[in-house]
Amino acid sequence: MNRSARRLFTLAARCGVAWWLAMALSAPTAHSEIRETLLSYRDWQVRSWESDDGERWCIAEAKKDAQTFSIEIAVGPIRLHFSAQGWSFGDGYKDRLVLRIDQKVAWKFPNVQRVKDFMLLVLPETGRGRKFIAGIAKGSELSLGGGKDKIEATYPIAGASVAMAALSDCEKLFLGRK
Repeated sequence: MNRSARRLFTLAARCGVAWWLAMALSAPTAHSEIRETLLSYRDWQVRSWESDDGERWCIAEAKKDAQTFSIEIAVGPIRLHFSAQGWSFGDGYKDRLVLRIDQKVAWKFPNVQRVKDFMLLVLPETGRGRKFIAGIAKGSELSLGGGKDKIEATYPIAGASVAMAALSDCEKLFLGRK
């Protein structure tokens, strides 16, 4: 199983869809472990992760009730993961996604992957991806909409500025980036 698949499996397991990913990814699962919980603050937890083969990544996760929003930073693109109880996307398809931070400017993304009760959005490591993460740091609520901009889920992200600072520190210290 490649690095991206292992990270996706680990995150999906925490979001409750590990069974789908285990079936979708035919290779055996990687044994990843939390290296360290760096921050638990308001709606957020920030952790550094390391797999058995030494791959590392940092995750910031906001969780409330049956909804989870997480940001994963490793080598390569930034990944956003969304899950919510009651979603049913079937076997998977790509769709458009509209995200709003505090009901302000809409961020539109054309290629979100929707499968079962899980969404995956891959952002570029620089430019727009970093601008979106900076916007999250200033917010207290993230709304997610689909093709017709209808709100499908709202994620509380209170404390995001502290969480994004911890995620940045993790990226610098744990992943060795500047």
